[in-house]
Amino acid sequence: MLPEERRERRDVVAQRVFVGHARSYVVINAFLVGIWALAGAGSFWPAWVILSWGLAVVLHGLATFARPRRT
Repeated sequence: MLPEERRERRDVVAQRVFVGHARSYVVINAFLVGIWALAGAGSFWPAWVILSWGLAVVLHGLATFARPRRT
């Protein structure tokens, strides 16, 4: 396998991993908001998870898609 093919395959795998991370973020945080709403919708405690995990998703996205290309 040529180095260019390895890089392309690595990029595809990295993008798929990121998509899985982003989907998990959306599903789990929607679940937490649902729990919050069913529990009486007091103080919006899911914000702590949404903001902190959201930062991790943004950093993961930057590392995946904003990485400089080697030629």
